[in-house]
Amino acid sequence: MEPLENKPCGLRQFTVEDLAPPRAAQLRVRVVPVKLIAYIIASGPCAQLHVADKRYVIRERMQTLEERLDPGRFFRIHRSAIVRLDLVETLLRNPGGDYALLLKGGVKLKVSRNRFEALERRMGVS
Repeated sequence: MEPLENKPCGLRQFTVEDLAPPRAAQLRVRVVPVKLIAYIIASGPCAQLHVADKRYVIRERMQTLEERLDPGRFFRIHRSAIVRLDLVETLLRNPGGDYALLLKGGVKLKVSRNRFEALERRMGVS
């Protein structure tokens, strides 16, 4: 499957379904441009797209998202998280061998031990 950012048809967005307040009786469909996604967190069989101060839920597996997103712009840091690389501000090595990163804007996310070195290489740190 080709990354979203490189689709010849110009597909550069996700379509998300939101339940409209107050009673969730209506279903709204929103278009979220990939370039606005800061990070993605797994949430059961769904994923949460974090865009600025908003969060959108899509019915998609993390593996599928990882395959479809441009690997030059996005990196899977944990089985439950994908980040946009240009928003990574700091890589953190915590005592006890735990790793994390800090995004521009102050969000701190856990990085799995087996992905930290690859992330360092991708960021040009090691």
